[in-house]
Amino acid sequence: MAQFAIDPTKITVFCDESSDRTLFNRLQDNSELLGQIPKANIDILPSGKDLFDLDQVVSELADHDRPDYIILYDKVPVVVVELTEHGYTGDNPLQRFTRFATTAEHKIPFVYFTPFSRVRDDELDIEGSIASKRFVNTNVWAGMIKLAEIYSVPQIAINWPLAPNGKPQKLSQQADSSEVMAIFGELISTLEYLLPLAQTIAAKQTIMEDQFIVSTANKVRKLAETPNIKPSVVRSEWTKAKFLSFLEDPASILEYITTEKYFYKDKPERLLALACIKNAKLENLNDDEISEYGIVKDLAHILERDNFENPFIYYSGYKWRSDPHCGVLVNLDYVYCRTLDQSKVDNRKSALILLWPRIFRSRESEAYKKTAQELKDLVDHKGAMYEEFIKRYGSEKEAHAKIRQLCFSRDGRQFAVSELIGIWSNGTKQSRIFRQYCDLIVLSDGIITGNHLS
Repeated sequence: MAQFAIDPTKITVFCDESSDRTLFNRLQDNSELLGQIPKANIDILPSGKDLFDLDQVVSELADHDRPDYIILYDKVPVVVVELTEHGYTGDNPLQRFTRFATTAEHKIPFVYFTPFSRVRDDELDIEGSIASKRFVNTNVWAGMIKLAEIYSVPQIAINWPLAPNGKPQKLSQQADSSEVMAIFGELISTLEYLLPLAQTIAAKQTIMEDQFIVSTANKVRKLAETPNIKPSVVRSEWTKAKFLSFLEDPASILEYITTEKYFYKDKPERLLALACIKNAKLENLNDDEISEYGIVKDLAHILERDNFENPFIYYSGYKWRSDPHCGVLVNLDYVYCRTLDQSKVDNRKSALILLWPRIFRSRESEAYKKTAQELKDLVDHKGAMYEEFIKRYGSEKEAHAKIRQLCFSRDGRQFAVSELIGIWSNGTKQSRIFRQYCDLIVLSDGIITGNHLS
């Protein structure tokens, strides 16, 4: 039996789901080091309140966003692994980025196993279509580079091999060792290299100068060399003057994110967000009503900070959900708002501001009540939002079809207003992430400040 620099019986593996544990067992069968980890040491990560019965670092790694594997040595987390089949452009690859960041912030190596490019499933379903590979959003790699440099900890990318149809290879029911190694061989060898360094990692000593780690960093840099990020109107750096103007009149955002270039494109949900913007009226700052002096005066102590001279703005048109915009926002923070010596949110070069018009602070606010009534009128084919649909789609027939798409499920059930516009809740995953990374969260009827400014 081989001798290792560590005792494999001291390795513990927390898996996100039972399928992840099954896969890890298959990896064990093909690795002398992993194979010596006792089966009893491989467990499913608990959820809910039970998560917080674990080591504090483990619970923090999984609180915001659960990775597929958290590997501990002698009860200390030393490697985090994320596997995902998704490798598309756009925001989808970014939805897991909170896991990247949380791991790096704890100075733990992060291993990302994903196809660097792959075809879309929906394109394969279209008869006669030729599916083309879509490359992972380059901001994933740029964010990994930034995390590695800021926290001096590895961020490792491994390519998930593709099948002939352009989708990620899957293990067959009777997969033998050669098949497992063909798909997961590089992942196995990476873990076999990292785990013997567990004591160094646990002591928070850098391994960035190790030649293997240098080679993995160079791979990520190479991936980031060819940008595939399209210009966006929903994420950009503003001037302080532009932001102050927006605070005085939230509808002024339509000067920068216009109906023609944004709200009159894509799905009808954008018209709902447009209505929220037009009805917006900032009434609250955290739990307090805005004073008679106005929101700019109430925020003066925050707006005077240097990083508000050129704040970075992220507009989200999503309803009350966590993916993908939680990961997108964390990625924007690291890629655009920080320099290499800025490991804390309170010393970033650019303030990070989330504009989230489909979310409200209170059902009793004027903005919420007005938008809720417009949604009810929309179903009855009347009111301001209905007129917007007619204008956008050009005919009553087309407008009615899009209204049905927005307001009804496929089985004909009408969505409640609360399913289309949301109310802020401090106890949710998205609120915890946004308050940790944002300076300000601007809703349609109020503003929430980030934890470091509250």
